[in-house]
Amino acid sequence: MSWYHDYRPQTVSSLHHTKIREDVQRLFAEGRLSHAFLLTGPKGIGKTTTARLFAKAVNCEKNASISFFSTKNTDQKSAKKATSSAIQDPCGTCSSCVAIQRGTSLSVVEMDSASHRGIDDVRELKERAYMSPPDGRVSVFILDEVHMFTQEAFNAFLKLLEEPPAHTMFILATTEFMKVPATIVSRCTVLQFSQASSDEISTMLMQIATAQKITVEDGVISAIADVSEGSFRDAVKLFEQVSAGRESVSMQDIEAVGTVQTLSIANTLVSAILEKNLDSCLEVFRTSLVPKQYAIPFQRSVIDVLRKEMVDPACPAQKRRTLAELLRVIVVPMPIGLPDTSIPFEVSCIEWCMGSSEVFVQKKELVEEKITPEKKSIEKVPVEKTVERPVKPPVVEKEQNYPVTAEIQLRWKEIMKIIKASNSTLEGLLRSTKVDRVEDGTCFLASFYAFHKEQIETEKHRSLLEKTLCDLFQLDRFQVRVEIIEKMREKSVETSPTVEQNSDLVTSAEEIFV
Repeated sequence: MSWYHDYRPQTVSSLHHTKIREDVQRLFAEGRLSHAFLLTGPKGIGKTTTARLFAKAVNCEKNASISFFSTKNTDQKSAKKATSSAIQDPCGTCSSCVAIQRGTSLSVVEMDSASHRGIDDVRELKERAYMSPPDGRVSVFILDEVHMFTQEAFNAFLKLLEEPPAHTMFILATTEFMKVPATIVSRCTVLQFSQASSDEISTMLMQIATAQKITVEDGVISAIADVSEGSFRDAVKLFEQVSAGRESVSMQDIEAVGTVQTLSIANTLVSAILEKNLDSCLEVFRTSLVPKQYAIPFQRSVIDVLRKEMVDPACPAQKRRTLAELLRVIVVPMPIGLPDTSIPFEVSCIEWCMGSSEVFVQKKELVEEKITPEKKSIEKVPVEKTVERPVKPPVVEKEQNYPVTAEIQLRWKEIMKIIKASNSTLEGLLRSTKVDRVEDGTCFLASFYAFHKEQIETEKHRSLLEKTLCDLFQLDRFQVRVEIIEKMREKSVETSPTVEQNSDLVTSAEEIFV
């Protein structure tokens, strides 16, 4: 078996995820558990492991005298006594713990909701739930990827959650919390799993290295933790891969692995882009040849590094705007039939290094041109027209720092969530649109359907969307317009001379790489 299975935590105290460990220990200390839990979070961070620990704890012989669930027939005296008894960590040695650990327990059922997602599967689950546990005290049903249930299956499962049998526990796991109906969520105790920190992953890997008697060079563990994207499982798999057949692991061994190598190159490229150092950028593209199978992960790594810096609370406002604009430039759609997926990305990076500073200067000059005439007109205004000055003060225009396109795109889900709370119809209409661009205080949305355009641009819907954007970005005025995709295509054809002007840049890039 792989290391991830061999070194899976068998007790709550050995969980590597600090927050989840503390949350579960707090629940155990109270001596009371819910009939249903919902574990939500990214892949490979311990949701299934935690679910199995719950199953072991409620069936362990150490906790045989504890009443886990509150019942209507429980008198106050017995309830008080049960509450004072804390649930113990599973011993791992009794017959029940051993059976669950081996996967042979008949009291614990693990179901993949992706392949058992229909109403018939839920009916079968309901029949099993009402049966007494064959070899334990509590029947535990672990439903992985529960968001894959059909709506009919969710409706049938809801009735089971509303009145669960006294001897059952349901543990739902999902990577897409928003797809689970609110009626299901409201009847579960939710445990929110976040991505593991580098320190948590490093601690786990050091424990495995000690158990395997493997010597690791300084920097190896942290390098693996950085590329694992907060996943315990991915980190262990990568460590097992580089340690195969070795008694010691060096940085040279780890850098030979594709994912680690791409991260190192990505960091170098990010430094060059942020400094607008064209020579360094070209040097990265010329010498650091990323294999085709890692081209997309490499681009994702560059974008992820930039994004992390942009959302860092310590990032200055001006730099955050620059990073947002940079992300808008380098996140480009992939043309169909292009033999090399790296070309658009590389050209975008080169374009940024060569022309981004000029673009910002032009934007600044345009803003100054708009503000300057207003200043002059105010200076020449006669006395009798002084009453009109407060109506359109130029200072207000200066303070309107409109967000760039990338900022709205990154926060679009948040905007949709706010809209849904006020008007679900508008939220449904916006699902068929995407943020195309922001120009002169106007956000342009792209839609395939004329009907959706008409509905969104009604006074009721448009004013709600504009108010939401103004509140979110702290603006006094922000307009929204919707364009049909067909019209956008015509506009792109009309503006083809701009494309021809940019062709010189593409030609230059091709000459450089040749």
